[in-house]
Amino acid sequence: MDKKEIKVGIGDLNVAFPPDKIITLGLGSCVGIALYDSYKK
Repeated sequence: MDKKEIKVGIGDLNVAFPPDKIITLGLGSCVGIALYDSYKK
């Protein structure tokens, strides 16, 4: 299975499931929050 990089922009929301990963670029002075669901991993 291919890994995908899911981009999250400013003011954006996304969900990723293994083995995919979430990335963001250029946050600058903004705040990024990541939530992890240990049940679904």
